[in-house]
Amino acid sequence: MISFFRKIRQKLLSQNRVTRYLAYAVGEILLVVIGILIALQINEWNQQRINKKISLQLHQRLLEDFELIEIRTQSSIADATESMELISFALLCFDQKSIPKGEEVKFDLAIRQFYRFTYPALPMATYDEMKSSGKLDLIYNLEVRNQLNAFISLLESTELILGNAGQSIQNNLIYYDKYIRSETNAQSLNLSFSYDFEKMARS
Repeated sequence: MISFFRKIRQKLLSQNRVTRYLAYAVGEILLVVIGILIALQINEWNQQRINKKISLQLHQRLLEDFELIEIRTQSSIADATESMELISFALLCFDQKSIPKGEEVKFDLAIRQFYRFTYPALPMATYDEMKSSGKLDLIYNLEVRNQLNAFISLLESTELILGNAGQSIQNNLIYYDKYIRSETNAQSLNLSFSYDFEKMARS
């Protein structure tokens, strides 16, 4: 088509028909512009199709992350509840500087919780990847995107609270370590504790 316009243009120039030449020149330019616009539109359609495919994949990965979060959270709640009950019992014994009769095993378990208090990192790899790569806008539903951002803020706040709780427990350990002795069995590698409550009573 462009070669056709070129032949007409050359013919018009040879005949000194400038007006018609300009008309055909403009037509040739418009033809090129239309071709570019069509190519750009096709490219945009292809990009939208690719983005939709990526969006579906990311949505699926987010769902998998949330399923794992639900499982870990339920397990963590049970573990944390047990740990905090035991730690509270240990602190009560420390305050009273004595172990209730028959509760020695429970106290031993409680002491271990001071050293084992942890909270699991929840899997948000997909969200982190989307945020770092600028793909959060591939969650086209604005309400879902806002809820996801709110959930991430909640996670960050929860991690801060748990981190402070862990630090508080560690701070207590610094004080009570003066009265607790831990020993590891060389053969079984089991950890055992001994306590000096008489020393605590004098402090």
